[in-house]
Amino acid sequence: MAKKPDITTIATGYYSRQALNANFENLQTGFDNTLSLDGSTPNAMQADLDLNNNHLLNVGGLTIDGQDYLAIGLAQQEAAAASAAEAAASEAAVSVYESEAAASALAAQEAQTAAELAEANALTSETNAATSEANASTSETNAATSATNAATSETNASTFADNSAASAVEAAASAASIVDSVAAAEASALAASISETNAADSATAAALSAATAGNAPIIYAIALG
Repeated sequence: MAKKPDITTIATGYYSRQALNANFENLQTGFDNTLSLDGSTPNAMQADLDLNNNHLLNVGGLTIDGQDYLAIGLAQQEAAAASAAEAAASEAAVSVYESEAAASALAAQEAQTAAELAEANALTSETNAATSEANASTSETNAATSATNAATSETNASTFADNSAASAVEAAASAASIVDSVAAAEASALAASISETNAADSATAAALSAATAGNAPIIYAIALG
């Protein structure tokens, strides 16, 4: 859009031809200073175009020195969008990787905890095994002591049995000796009784003999046993 042409108002018929020609020239100059909608020449800018911070709408291309910078800009925009998409995909992949890394770290921590627990259990088992070994050694020592004590007890029992057998033999001998002594005493008593009876019989016979010899009265002696 060109600047408005400077048109002079014609008030009278005098000097109207010059005024009209001047107005026509100003109009011609104004039209020459416009941009054509259909692209007819002259249609080239001879100075900077100030859009006053407005936009160019529905631009099909922006060619400068044979290069379509609009197409280049659109291509760069598409490339930027593709890069942004790739960046988003990379970010998503990084997020997934971070999640997997976090899961791996958690699994590693759990594995380390399990390993530490297994190591602690192994140490406890080793300590228990050492304690069991010590207890087994003590039990073995106690068993050996018990075996020695049992052997000593067996020896003492055998000695006691031998002593008991000897004592039984001596007791049997003593009993036999007592029996013999009793038998001897009974035999002595019987012999004494027989001797006493014989003595009484002898006294009776002597008395009878004396009485017969001297005609003395017969006195019977009664032997008291």
